[in-house]
Order: sequence, then structure tokens, then C-alpha cells
Amino acid sequence: MLWLCLYFPRMAVEAFSTSKLTAIAVTDKNRIHTANTAASKHGIEPEQSLVTAWALCEDLKLHPRDIQKEVSLINKLASHCLTYTPYLCIPSQNQVLLNLSGCLTVHGGWSNLLDAMQRDELLTPLTYHLGVGYTPESATLLSQLTSENSTQYVEQGQVQTAEINRLLAQYPIDQLNIDSKIKMRLTNVGVTNLGSAKQLPSHALGRRQGFAFSQYLSQIYGYASDVRRYYTQAVEFYESSYSLQESCKVPELEPAIRHQLKLLSQFLIQHQMHALELRWCFKHDKGYQHRLFVGVESAGNQLESHIKLSLLALEKSPLKQGINELSLRSVHRPIRQLCSEDLFPDTTQKRLDESLIDILKARLSNHQVSKIRQISGHRPESLQSEFKLPESHQGLRPSWLLKCPRQIFKHQQCFSYNDQTLSLVQGPERIDSEWWGVRSQRDYFIARSNHGETYWIYNDLNHGRWFIHGIFG
Repeated sequence: MLWLCLYFPRMAVEAFSTSKLTAIAVTDKNRIHTANTAASKHGIEPEQSLVTAWALCEDLKLHPRDIQKEVSLINKLASHCLTYTPYLCIPSQNQVLLNLSGCLTVHGGWSNLLDAMQRDELLTPLTYHLGVGYTPESATLLSQLTSENSTQYVEQGQVQTAEINRLLAQYPIDQLNIDSKIKMRLTNVGVTNLGSAKQLPSHALGRRQGFAFSQYLSQIYGYASDVRRYYTQAVEFYESSYSLQESCKVPELEPAIRHQLKLLSQFLIQHQMHALELRWCFKHDKGYQHRLFVGVESAGNQLESHIKLSLLALEKSPLKQGINELSLRSVHRPIRQLCSEDLFPDTTQKRLDESLIDILKARLSNHQVSKIRQISGHRPESLQSEFKLPESHQGLRPSWLLKCPRQIFKHQQCFSYNDQTLSLVQGPERIDSEWWGVRSQRDYFIARSNHGETYWIYNDLNHGRWFIHGIFG
């Protein structure tokens, strides 16, 4: 087995900036957590006080630690490393572990793979160390052993086990990812590195330090299995376009819409996905936003159908002012084999054209389109019934939620809100609170105002009052 670990020691500070000229540091609990190369040249080190850091460098820029930025960066790096191998995992918040067994031939050998990593545009600005091992844990430890370069001990795609064991024997006990009490007990008896710990009898070591530490040593040297869950990338599509000129006319926006839908079509083909809904967002720098949701589940990933449906939806819900940016997100699912419900699939019966239904829904809106369904019954007058087509995937949940629900008042079958009259068009949907909290029951409805706006309202069954909770885009 060949494992390669990328260790990013300055992940916390490089999540803000990769500049090597400006002195930048990240703080945590009024202490220096991580400093970049420029700050380290001034003598700034972790665990220093902020007063000491400013005394060493007056131009030091400080940022409070942002865990979310670090998580986003490590996920971005993991997704990028999928170009080297499809089998990788994230052992810690600043490490990416790659399983390269069987992948070297694709990259032309071990040396070519290292050269490609050194020229990688995403990895080059970052500070990282490489560690090679024959087990996942050995590669993870050697990536943190910056005094030695373990990448030179690979020949013809095979790890030199003897050399890797020699490096592991030098690894300090106080840097292991184990309980501090175990580190203290081992240090007190003179065990300062992995080599001396390995020489101790395993049964005595397990009895004195616990089974977990004995199992940890076995995983380092490959005596016990080390099961890792591989990283899987979320398949998402997002594309944004920006223009210096404002526009609100459909013919002027059509080229940008067509371009983004072409990119979506390539994405769907590449990932074997089926588009369910297009979520457009038209923006302006001054704060204006216009959201548009287009159902395309029945369009069959046809580019021209997506373009036609988007333009029809935009004509039905026109822009109120000019925009200079539009973005597209896609809701999709993996393509699956559709099974026919007919006993004889080669029947000549003409099925309902689903693409026509999508066009009618885009032109007339969902609540204006209905069709006939068959009902099992013995009476002729009860064999068929009319039902409304289901709303799009965004239809049952609003685009925006109010920070605090606002109370509305009911008069007969109508409601009043901001000088508007609301009428119920869909519901109720019962939503209960969690079983461990205070019991609260709400009946949610979709209401439409006389001005054409759609709201998400609910009836608080505990108090008998009505509130507006969300607004549909």
C-alpha cells in the first residue's frame, strides 16, 4: 500500500491570505495561534501574547480564528486532490490523506506525480509537507516530521518499509495523537519515541497504558486494520455571470442565460445527473434581487427546453429594474432507469407530453394547470377526477424566512397583511415540535395576496393565532 499525506501547518492563517510578504497571524483566546512565514521571521510563534507579538512586529495583521474558513479550505483541497486519486480522506482539520495504490500508472510514475503536485496552482501558494507510509497512520505521522523527507523512499511504486520504520522510530512520543496522561507516563519511564515504545512487550504495554494505545501502535505499523471512510464530493452546480452594463430585457439576457445552461448541460452529462429545477438569481450591485425557480423535471436534460422554459418564466415574472449579474443553481438527482408501468412496453398508446406540461406551468403557473387521473371504482361517474399538478421542489418551502414571525388577523376566510388580502391556496401541513421540547403544533398554509405575492403562514394551534413565517421568491 502507498499512502501520501499532505499536511498544512499554516492552514488557519492561509485561510485568510496566502501572502508571504505581509506579516499575518491568527489569534485564539488572546494568544497567537498560527503565524505565516513573514510573521515567523520577526520571531512571532504560537502561544505568544498579543502584546509580545505587537512588540516584535508593529505592522502585524491579526485575524480571529475562523473554523468555518478552515473547513471550507480543507474541503476545497480534498475536492481538488480527487484529480490525483479517487480514494482519499481527511484525518484532521489540516491534513488530506491520499491512497495512491494503483494510481501511479495513470500519472506516469511516482516522480511525475510529485512534479505535478509541485506545479499545482492551488497547492503552490500554500505551505504544506508530504509524508509517505505503508499505512494511513504512518503517512499521517511522517507528514508532521518536517526534519525528514519520506517521499524519497519510494521505488517503482513501492514503499521501502525498512526506511519508513527507521523514520517512525525517531518520532517523538509527545507529538502523538494520544492522551496526555499516557504521554506523561511513557516519558517518566524513559520512552521518548516510537522506536523505544515498539521494543516494549505488547501485552505489558497494553496492560499498563490501555488497549487503545496498544491498538494505536498496531495501526501505525500495520499489525491491526485501520478502517477509513473515503471522502465523497458533493455534486453541486453554481455558475455566475457579471456584466458592466445594466439590462432588464429578455433578449439582452438570453445570451448569458444560454451560456450558463450550456455549462449546466455539460455538467449533467459529466456527472450523469437529471435536472429537476433551475434556480435563477438576478442581481444588481445596489442590492436589487429577483429570484426565479423553473421546474424542468420532464424536460429530459434537453438544452433547448431548458432555455425555452427559463425565458417563458422570465417573461411571466419580469424584472422590475436593470440587473448586471445573474447566477444559476441546479437541483438534480442521479439518472436512473425508468421502468414502464405497461404490461406490454411496446404499446402504441400515445403518452402525455410532459414537456408541454412544463411549458404550460412556466406560462400559467402551477396552480392554473390540472389534469385527469383515474380512480379505481365501480361507479362510472367516479372513475376519474381532476387534480392540480404538484408544485416545484421549491414550492412547499419559502425562499426567505422572517427573523420573527408576524401576526396576521383572520376575517372569515381571508387574512390581512400590509394592506393586502391573503387567501389560502394550499395546505394544511402539520408540523410538530421536537418530542423533547415544549409541545407546539402548527398548521402551515400557502397563501396568495391580491397583489400576486405568495406567503407561508401558519396557525398556532396552541394559542389559536395566525402568523406569517416566510415569503416565496
